[in-house]
Amino acid sequence: MQTKKKLISNRIHELIQNTELPQNRVIEAALYSLATPGKYLRPIFTLLTAEMFGANIEDALDPACAIELIHTYSLIHDDLPAMDDDDLRRGKETVHIKFDEATAILAGDFLLTYSFEVIANASHLDSVKKCKLIHTLAKRAGAKGMIGGQMIDSQAAGSNLPEPLLLSMHELKTAALFTAALEFGAIVGGANKNELQQISKFGKDFGISFQIIDDLLDVSVPTEQLGKSHGSDEKKNKPTSVTILGEKRAREMATLLNIQAFSHLNQLDRDTSQLKDLVKTLLNRRF
Repeated sequence: MQTKKKLISNRIHELIQNTELPQNRVIEAALYSLATPGKYLRPIFTLLTAEMFGANIEDALDPACAIELIHTYSLIHDDLPAMDDDDLRRGKETVHIKFDEATAILAGDFLLTYSFEVIANASHLDSVKKCKLIHTLAKRAGAKGMIGGQMIDSQAAGSNLPEPLLLSMHELKTAALFTAALEFGAIVGGANKNELQQISKFGKDFGISFQIIDDLLDVSVPTEQLGKSHGSDEKKNKPTSVTILGEKRAREMATLLNIQAFSHLNQLDRDTSQLKDLVKTLLNRRF
């Protein structure tokens, strides 16, 4: 994992570099957010899945970086005063606090648009795979994916979401981008239709479970360990897995989703051991 993280970090900083241009402040802000110590979970999923389907890691590296750019853009925008209004992310000041609100908006916009350019310029991939990747990313990050989930989240403050809508929010806001990362690896590796379907189902179940565990951590882990403000969702009166389901049922649902997620991987005639090991580590986070 450390080797993959270094590969991703190095490539991102090859793709985005400071310049002497008048607009360089937006690049500085993007690099500040990207340099914040993160786990690179989504791009690592892309690399692991690509390797599982027999692709070279070099072929999947730029698509993996594109996923991280999208994820980072979403965090910058989520932290804005008009959204979650957070001042701490991964143990550091959020971008709009470190710089200013307008720069944070533009830095997010830059990372969003540049992610598609990175895929279009990926020299190791043919045009068919590039088109599939671009379509996947637009779908999973758009109104029927991550942005749609954020919209539900933004409208939900102070409300008592029904359980199906809560799970739909988690599927869109969190699971969609994990699913895209896995689908990226499958596309680069030339997975067939059935394999791609199983990977997508796995991403959905894992992603929802990941968010439920994240909600549990938000109320059980102190700020210095969490990297963001402890209990921030509760303070904003936002519905979460804990407030809607209760801690006991949230844990039970996360466990059930984990079982379902692994059942999809078991349908693949591939060596899924590395992917399973990473998922087990993530799903066994303390809460």
